Amino acid sequence: MAILPEGFALPPLPYLVVLVAGLVGVGVGLVRTRPTVSSAHVLALVPWMVTGSVLHVLYVVGLLPPVVEPL
Repeated sequence: MAILPEGFALPPLPYLVVLVAGLVGVGVGLVRTRPTVSSAHVLALVPWMVTGSVLHVLYVVGLLPPVVEPL
């Protein structure tokens, strides 16, 4: 039983180190500042989530124009 998808590969070590360092930095910053998240913040993200979902579905179905596909 495979846990990771076929063809999965980790990025090269320098990129992986920078990625992990960035994630740790953001995590520490969020824990220290404890920003408040209101319902207005969540509602502001809805258009972005809907747009991303629609673009992903169009990509999977193959209906995106070739110019947009690499994005």
